[in-house]
Amino acid sequence: MTRFGDVGIFASEPGERFLRIIIKLVEHCIGDIHTSLGTRDPTLYASCLKRVSNWSDKLVREQLEEVDAPDLVDRIVNSYETYSALVFPETKITTPPSVEYITRKFLTIVCQTAPIHNGSFFAPTQGIVRRLVCMDSMRDALYEIASERAQDATKDCSYIEYTRDPNDYEILPSDSVSNV
Repeated sequence: MTRFGDVGIFASEPGERFLRIIIKLVEHCIGDIHTSLGTRDPTLYASCLKRVSNWSDKLVREQLEEVDAPDLVDRIVNSYETYSALVFPETKITTPPSVEYITRKFLTIVCQTAPIHNGSFFAPTQGIVRRLVCMDSMRDALYEIASERAQDATKDCSYIEYTRDPNDYEILPSDSVSNV
């Protein structure tokens, strides 16, 4: 059964598992903040959401370990590799960024969404909202990271391999600006 939005890195069974894990991750990391501050002190809650981008690798790692998903790290790395290959097919990233970096970027983007700010993400009836917010936020995070690394590759080629030789391109007369 194909569900709305289940495309790209979320289209397969491992993708579905990854989506469920990242929803659980957001509920764990941000849900605790929302429960303690969301309605009691919305200003402090919004301030805490802005600070997620400053979380240390150690704190992110602790949050990852607290989510009951032994394959979480593998899912994050595999999703990054799959996404990078789909979006930047001409290049092959050989060293993915740290799981903590990917997770922090994802959580930072999640925290900028309206359903997190207004708390509707955490309502029991908002399953579709949770799915869409997490899918879009993870895609945005992976795109930002992959595009940064692809741009850096033009400066430092230590972690990138080109899969096509530039000499393989054939220039035809129709490729000319004047179409001569």
